[in-house]
Amino acid sequence: MSIKCSRKIGWLLAMLCVALLAFAIPTLLPALRHGSQAVKWASCTRHLTQVGLALHNYHQQYGSLPPAYVVDKAGRPILSWRVLILPNLLRDDLYSQVRLDEPWNSPHNLRLAALMPDTYRCPADTSAREGEASYVAVVGPQTLWPGATGRRLPTMRMSRTILVVEAAGSGISWMEPRDLAFSAAAKGVARGARSGIVCCHPCGGGAEMVRGVYSGYMPAVVGYRLSGANCLFANGGTLTVSETVSPQVMTELLRVDPGEF
Repeated sequence: MSIKCSRKIGWLLAMLCVALLAFAIPTLLPALRHGSQAVKWASCTRHLTQVGLALHNYHQQYGSLPPAYVVDKAGRPILSWRVLILPNLLRDDLYSQVRLDEPWNSPHNLRLAALMPDTYRCPADTSAREGEASYVAVVGPQTLWPGATGRRLPTMRMSRTILVVEAAGSGISWMEPRDLAFSAAAKGVARGARSGIVCCHPCGGGAEMVRGVYSGYMPAVVGYRLSGANCLFANGGTLTVSETVSPQVMTELLRVDPGEF
């Protein structure tokens, strides 16, 4: 074979490789993004499970779940349940620094916001600012979080009662006595920012506001799309609630029956 012929074959092979790469890269990038997000979401689920374990340990220690918030002498909410379970997350060092008789945004307590445990952050929650929690309770007399008093875990329907939800971009400081109201959450996962559980997570090449708390990617026509709400249930298990869940079903998942206690 002549040198000229060898060069021609080499040039053709090089062009073939370029053509294959041009075809493969757009196809592979969504899969690579999905793989990266899948790793992050596995961590998100693990963090939510750790929150559940801490809540169960608190329940075993005190006979009830923590109150949704701590109140001062005037009955005003000052601190979140996320502060109360710090010892159950093995963060006594941080708990000992919190002034429990001061509001979350007092000059002293506010300095602790940046020390939020990693457990309270979903690694895929890129929209959250420093000190903002990815995990919130759903508060209301119909739920496991009635307010300033702690409620015992139900004796039945443990696997069908939501305890905590993952809410990316919640805007809630981890020490702040604020969570999601039942009146909003009960309208369902697939609702707007002012009427339900909402998040903003990476999708494709940028950030996309999604109607629902997101827990995983599923294949779509182009890349991957968001699929549902990542929720912690009273039995300590986590489950993705579909984005198509009806308000009626969501209400039943959040509501507790006083007769169950």
